[in-house]
Amino acid sequence: MDPLSITASCIAILGASTATGKTLSKLTALRNAPGDLQQLFNEREASRALLVVIQSTLHKIQGTAVYRDNREALEQLLIHFRDEIGSLDALLEYQLAQPEAHTNGLPEVRKLQWMRAGNKIRDIKQKIRDARSRLESAFVALNLQQSTSSLIYPAKAASSLKSTRDDMKNCFHSYATYSSDNKADLFESTLMTQHRLEILLVSKQIRARYQMPLLLQLSESQPPWLQIDARLFANAAAMNELLLQHHDVCGASLES
Repeated sequence: MDPLSITASCIAILGASTATGKTLSKLTALRNAPGDLQQLFNEREASRALLVVIQSTLHKIQGTAVYRDNREALEQLLIHFRDEIGSLDALLEYQLAQPEAHTNGLPEVRKLQWMRAGNKIRDIKQKIRDARSRLESAFVALNLQQSTSSLIYPAKAASSLKSTRDDMKNCFHSYATYSSDNKADLFESTLMTQHRLEILLVSKQIRARYQMPLLLQLSESQPPWLQIDARLFANAAAMNELLLQHHDVCGASLES
């Protein structure tokens, strides 16, 4: 299946009219529903919203070089995401779809069933969240590839580029040693670095060739505690890689 078809099937699974949507809506409205259930419902809503945006983006780029170059990687990410939400759909349908009635006539969540499925639900919720994060990273890259190309003026950009390259080297070298208390400062610093890199972006053709594969590679390789920052660092690293490999675009001034 192509990415658009896979996206449509994911939206169908998560749609409010499907068994998953009806079951989650019903369960979260019940008395004494566990907090994890509401979080799962929120994750479903966030995932569905993302898929709608992805579907729109794919329609816009279908038939372009960007689409062809990244089709296989997108298919893999979307299939993985569909498998995760499929697990949720099956679990809800067979274990939590029949809330039992309370003695006063008001329905409650089946506590015994929830206790049995609770750990599995939390595991599925986290896997869906991780898969959604990877999708977000991938489509940030796609949007960058499709954005309007920026012209580079070598004389004006040379000093900024040299400083940015040094910043990125220091940033990636020191990131692993930062404590959680200092990561906020590093995050802010990297945002500024990324902004400077965005100003120096070269043509869409170069971005399409390098940025998406590098972003996916970095996002997939990050340990769980770094996944929040994976998109930021992957974008910045991809942009820096493009400029380093195509320094001729900026002329001899890049060598200074």
